[in-house]
Amino acid sequence: MMAVIIPEEDIKKLRTIAEQRNNKKQGVPTLKIAKQYSDYAIHFFGLLGEYTVAIILNLQMDTNINPEGGDQGYDLIYTNKHYTQTKIDVKFTMSKQDCLFFTSNHKFKADIAILTKPVRKNKPLEGIRVAGWITKEGFKEKSIPVLNRGRCVKTKNLRRPPTLKDFLDCQVQEE
Repeated sequence: MMAVIIPEEDIKKLRTIAEQRNNKKQGVPTLKIAKQYSDYAIHFFGLLGEYTVAIILNLQMDTNINPEGGDQGYDLIYTNKHYTQTKIDVKFTMSKQDCLFFTSNHKFKADIAILTKPVRKNKPLEGIRVAGWITKEGFKEKSIPVLNRGRCVKTKNLRRPPTLKDFLDCQVQEE
């Protein structure tokens, strides 16, 4: 299992970043699906997922605060030995739907998306794991409409976490 237990010191840093991102977005409508969580909680959960993937792939997290809110459609960039860059969108869920969700296919802007979730149900501070991943093309092929709000791929239909690193390392930039 690809999982990370986040040290308390780093949790404090992530809470601060989440608070800063949340404060910057005051007055900006949130596209969150999990209405039971505050905007701050959504930022914090997202950061837990990004941190987990960054640790697993040995990447630097982007901790910048975008004044307009959001990102460019990706959270991390992985560069392999061929100097090929893969843009990664990290998603976090504690939902019963158990799926990787986008509001539409065209909202999937990265090359791949990685779904993260708590190691123990609803206990994100006890550890985060990679549940699976999928390419943009794979999402378009496998996604189904859900909740009249978007499209999702069930976790069981995502690629297994152990295949992620090999996939990233084998990418070669097209000429």
